[in-house]
Amino acid sequence: MCAASAAQWHYVIRQMAQTILQRRVLSLALFGVGMLPFVGAAAWVACAFVMPTVYRGVFDLFVPPGVDAPDNWAIALTRMMHLFLVSGGIGLVLSSVGLWRYWRAG
Repeated sequence: MCAASAAQWHYVIRQMAQTILQRRVLSLALFGVGMLPFVGAAAWVACAFVMPTVYRGVFDLFVPPGVDAPDNWAIALTRMMHLFLVSGGIGLVLSSVGLWRYWRAG
């Protein structure tokens, strides 16, 4: 493909610029998705006081099979912290980008 033909390229469907309202809605959606790991962690901690069976069920998801009783708490909490750090880091980046886009949209 030569430079002359590349300069004559036309899109079949022209891209429309986003309005300020669309930018703000997208930014708030990014912020909301970014906050989901923190909301989930808070709901799980609150669940310990309100619905202990659900709390224990979620806790059992992180316990590997065949682990002795004293070690399962440590392994499960370590796995939960790793999951929260990874998902929380991704969520923090998403919510920061969402807030940055929101402030820049106006």
